[in-house]
Amino acid sequence: MALTDSPKLDRLYKFFNTYGRERLDGLDRSFFRDMSPDESAGAWDFLSLRFAESVDKITGLYLLDEGRAIERFKQALDSPMPLSEYPAARSADEINRLLMLRYVTNSDVDPRYIAMLPEFARSEFEEVRAQFAQSLSIRNATTEVVTALKEMVYSESKRLPLASAIFALKNLYGWSYDPSDSRRRSIYMLLQSTDPEEKRAGMSLLEKGPPK
Repeated sequence: MALTDSPKLDRLYKFFNTYGRERLDGLDRSFFRDMSPDESAGAWDFLSLRFAESVDKITGLYLLDEGRAIERFKQALDSPMPLSEYPAARSADEINRLLMLRYVTNSDVDPRYIAMLPEFARSEFEEVRAQFAQSLSIRNATTEVVTALKEMVYSESKRLPLASAIFALKNLYGWSYDPSDSRRRSIYMLLQSTDPEEKRAGMSLLEKGPPK
């Protein structure tokens, strides 16, 4: 049974009651393509409700109206992050906040918001630390952000955040993703090492950038 007289809104509303493959795939632009003004307004009102608590709603707002969503995200980011006694709730809050920061700082290089990024490199949660590294680009990679990535390489004990930090640094220093590049592989292995001297050697090579 349809929830509304709009197939597009009906599909959006049903998405949030779905737990199968479509929910895992997440929202994409097809949900909002060719919506009428009234449909867009309805979608915006629906997604805005407690959006800061849902990765899917944050993504939906961004896909629906990027400029307007960025302003809403900034308002949310200007408020303190909720504090919970429950680790699962703290992790979810950090993931949601980091996603908003990712959208904001890749659209607007306002230093206030870029300055919020490095704190997630020191999160208590492995997934958050990995997502911090995966959120970076040339647009938001300030000196402080790059320093946070390097600190992760030296201190991180979990595989995914460490690998994410290494790949982020390689991208920022202009290294290619060519798996046949032996120099690139060598640097990766040095940075993965538990030997501090090998890590420092790998970092020195990485910072020099790829051969011209």
